[in-house]
Amino acid sequence: MSNTKLTLNINEEIIVKEKPLAKHHKISLSKMVEHYLSCLSKQAKGDTALPGWIKELPAVKKNNSRF
Repeated sequence: MSNTKLTLNINEEIIVKEKPLAKHHKISLSKMVEHYLSCLSKQAKGDTALPGWIKELPAVKKNNSRF
């Protein structure tokens, strides 16, 4: 499957907060978003649990009842 470029508008505060997490896991923010979306769709189908680094995301921590 090939990659397609997508432009997202993301709040600058979120980018600043999440860059260190991406760096810690040695992935780009773009790859981090891709993995996050993939995991959400898999989890919705019951295929997998969310990886630990996704659970570290502030939005996921705040809304952990959904996951």
